Amino acid sequence: MACRDGIDPAAFWGMTPYECRYAMAGLRDGRTTLAWQIAALNRQKKLPNLNRLLAKKGKSLKEALLGFKRD
Repeated sequence: MACRDGIDPAAFWGMTPYECRYAMAGLRDGRTTLAWQIAALNRQKKLPNLNRLLAKKGKSLKEALLGFKRD
């Protein structure tokens, strides 16, 4: 099931069942979000500029997490 959901077999064997379950759920959520976005864009009369849809370049995830401070 993990391979069917898009997890590499080599990565699968290095995961715990907990990690695998959440990786599979995350992949499914990502596909659902993508399908929703495609359907929403399909109903648009005028498409937004591609630059507005693309992610903004900025800090990497690692930099953002390292810079995060708890109160």
